[in-house]
This record gives sequence, structure tokens and C-alpha cells, in this order.
Amino acid sequence: MLERLRTVPETERSIQDARKVYLDRFASAGSLECVWTGKAIRTPQDLHIDHAIPFSLWRNNQLWNLLPAEKHVNARKRAQIPGPALIEARSEEITGSWTLLDQAYPHRFRQEIAVSLTGGEAGANNLLGEGIDHLIEKCEYLIDIRGFDEWRG
Repeated sequence: MLERLRTVPETERSIQDARKVYLDRFASAGSLECVWTGKAIRTPQDLHIDHAIPFSLWRNNQLWNLLPAEKHVNARKRAQIPGPALIEARSEEITGSWTLLDQAYPHRFRQEIAVSLTGGEAGANNLLGEGIDHLIEKCEYLIDIRGFDEWRG
């Protein structure tokens, strides 16, 4: 526990592992879907890795927080918090992205989502479904209590 307390928060964005997973998917499928709009991301240059909860607000580069987005969508979202209705509407796409990350980095993904998002066990059966519920709760808190801007997509 003492080692965890001594851990220094991340100070820069590190998205390379998630980017590799999404680029691999892009290469095998020919396109990738923007998690926020559902539109096809047609070129690797149009792929941005979005921090669902913005890095500027919560210095978190964990895999569950890194989602594929169209370049222009990510630019519009900036440091806004995805609204609960948007997360609910896009939950299938979010969990689809999480599944790709879980397949590529199973131990790491499950550990990260359990520790910092769900607060549960890394081997839980419904980790992705619980993850959506907890993501909604965290975003509601950031919007309703902390006063950050809601992004509706």
C-alpha cells in the first residue's frame, strides 16, 4: 500500500497502447467507429484517442478512459464531460472499445477499470456493464457537483 501512496500522478498524456489497439482494428476492419457519433473513422489520420474524462481534469491514461473518436469530434469535445444520456446512448460502442482493449491487455485493462472506475474485483463477471454505470456516476458527479461543462455530443 505504501508503494501505491508514493506513486506520482501522470503529468503527460500517454495513449500509445490504446492507439495501437485501435490502429490494429482499423487495419483489420478497414475502418473504425467513432465512439461518440457512430460514424466511420475512414483514415488513421482521422483517428484521435479521446480521454472520456478529460486528461486536463483527471490525469488518467488508463485504458478504459481512452476511446476512439473522429478528429473533429475530439476537438469539439475538448475538456467537457460526456453527459450521462450520451454515455447511455453510446454504451454499446464504449463497451465494444473496452472489449478490444481487454483482449489486447487483459490483466492491465481489468486491473485499471476495477481499481479506478468500478472499485470492484478485476475478475468480475459484468465488469464492462458495471464500468458503464460507474462512468455515468463519475460524469454526473463532475457535472452536477463539481460544475464542469456537460458535453452532449
